[in-house]
Amino acid sequence: MAFGAGKDTIDVAYDVQGLSVYLDFIHMMCYDYHGAWDQKTGANAPLTSSDVLNVEFTINLM
Repeated sequence: MAFGAGKDTIDVAYDVQGLSVYLDFIHMMCYDYHGAWDQKTGANAPLTSSDVLNVEFTINLM
């Protein structure tokens, strides 16, 4: 199963603990954290950051 990586998406859309019982792999789609919808330019897939839109935060959230 592939998951979107944004915190708001994970919080609302997925029961990670419940799903993990039935899945062998969970693939995090750690990209598109920022794009044309943002007010300022940001990295598409930042490894670390001061906010929650980054790969490190997403992996730790899981």
